[in-house]
Amino acid sequence: MKLTSSARAREQMRLNQQREAKPAQPGPKGIPSTVPVGITNVIPTGLPTHPNAPKPAYVMVVSANGDSTRIGDCPFSQRVLMTLEEKHLPYEGRFIDVENKPTWFLQMYPEGKVPTMFIDQKWVGDADIITEMVEKKISIPTMRTPPEKASIGLKIFPLFVKFLRSNDPGDGSEQALLAELQALNEHLKIEDAAYKNPFVNGRFPSMLDMNLAPKLYHMDVALKHFKMWSLPPDLVYLEAYMKKLFTRPSFTKTKPPEDLVIRGWQRHLSSVGQ
Repeated sequence: MKLTSSARAREQMRLNQQREAKPAQPGPKGIPSTVPVGITNVIPTGLPTHPNAPKPAYVMVVSANGDSTRIGDCPFSQRVLMTLEEKHLPYEGRFIDVENKPTWFLQMYPEGKVPTMFIDQKWVGDADIITEMVEKKISIPTMRTPPEKASIGLKIFPLFVKFLRSNDPGDGSEQALLAELQALNEHLKIEDAAYKNPFVNGRFPSMLDMNLAPKLYHMDVALKHFKMWSLPPDLVYLEAYMKKLFTRPSFTKTKPPEDLVIRGWQRHLSSVGQ
């Protein structure tokens, strides 16, 4: 049968892809077969959802306190999982109880940091480094944040923690948090004028949005519970941004329940003498 020019082109592309295809890298040894996969992004056929993806990636994230079968309240773990979800990367995630780390995990990765991911044939235990490496490896869809925007909103989380710990209404901690929230609101207002209903870097989510989403969620849940405090109504762009983040599939799949977030911050407040 004689192929048309378009059919020949497709066949040549298929052959080229076969020649260029690399064998899947083996996964890490040391994960017991009895340890269940806690969270995954592998389609039913078992094939990866991205042609250049690890097959699959292995990631360890914080479990619920005292329950290694449920996702925990770690915003850094959620950030890593959200990034993998947004990149449509196949992965297998296991939950690690950081207060009682299993022996097999420490033998496999003596540093014991969580979250951690097996990437480039080694364990990497830092959310900043993990997400940066993922972005470099899989640049489509791009989630790069331009340097001039990379620090937007990053003071919010430490200022939220300071306000949450505070028992003194006059210490300025609430005002400092509000100033940062207002600054983020103003930035989103400018982006909205250009793109309508945007993320921090325009129309599409970036690595910075993945960083901010879990932290804003913790702020929203913890301050409502412990201080009866909610976002001021004039921060309309920030409110819309948070709603958009909190309803994304990557967020809803990886978020901890509110009760776990509250319990986590209760332990934190107890540990600092409140």
